[in-house]
Amino acid sequence: MQRIAQRLLKILLLFLITLSLGRDSIVQAQGNLNARLRGDYFFSRTRTCVQNMNGFGTNFQLLGGGSTFTDAVRGVRRYNGDGTGSIVDGHLLFVDHTATFTGAFPVTENTFTCNLTYAVSPDGSFTENASCSGMILSGLRAGQTFTTTGIGMRGQITGGGRTLLLDDTNGNVETITFSGPPTPSTFQRICNRSGTAVKHQ
Repeated sequence: MQRIAQRLLKILLLFLITLSLGRDSIVQAQGNLNARLRGDYFFSRTRTCVQNMNGFGTNFQLLGGGSTFTDAVRGVRRYNGDGTGSIVDGHLLFVDHTATFTGAFPVTENTFTCNLTYAVSPDGSFTENASCSGMILSGLRAGQTFTTTGIGMRGQITGGGRTLLLDDTNGNVETITFSGPPTPSTFQRICNRSGTAVKHQ
């Protein structure tokens, strides 16, 4: 009986060691994939969004009055090779399609930075999630700060790692909060994005 118990204990220990090694191999493999995306990339992209203060229901139904806008963005995407990164030197020009009446402020300039995480797949595609903060330089909210969460992007590494194709076609809901005055205000929005990035020498 004691021999059987000892044998079972050895089998259990061997199983646990194998399980641990397998998990470590998976983590190591993902780390090696993420290392394919490393360095600074100059990027530009465009975006079209619809946003409102009440959010969205089923099938992207607006739950209150909304507005639409487009913008163009440039900056530097910095990938650390370990699944983390940032966006620095971000600059954005925003055009509000619904602010066309006399006295409106249809154009806004922002600067921003972001923290991001990413995961690279064996085929060179990757997913990316980001949260950003910035300062509004002109327009109706000039002088205010903002934070944005829930940003999701997809990409493809091309040209031997020199070029990235970027897109957002997922329909995920983002949240943006402005500092005020008079008081902070929060909106939800859904955006599409398209852009490219080229690796810095």
